[in-house]
Amino acid sequence: GFQWSLEGICRALRTSVDARGTTNRFVSDPRGRSVVVSLTPVSFGRMVGSISIPMDRPESAYNFGYVLRHEGKGFTSDHIVSAIANEEDMKVELVNKLAPLASDLPANKDRVLKH
Repeated sequence: GFQWSLEGICRALRTSVDARGTTNRFVSDPRGRSVVVSLTPVSFGRMVGSISIPMDRPESAYNFGYVLRHEGKGFTSDHIVSAIANEEDMKVELVNKLAPLASDLPANKDRVLKH
């Protein structure tokens, strides 16, 4: 079974071959959603980095970010910077997908682009 915690989500994403399904499972269950809405930028970055298949990261990151923006603590450029900090393959795609969610862009665009 799932562990409804940041660790549990990260573990599930690391071993999942269906990141979209795993993401949807967490955001559609109140127990998973309660973890997502309280993500800090650092934990958001950890979660995105846990997604085993790089191509799946932008879509799943967007789904988590959407919940954060609309039901959680909000979504800012700090979340984007955290998500791309250790990313090698999908940096540009992540920025393009997440930028519309960030409440403090374009003001902090330069900070994001530095990474």
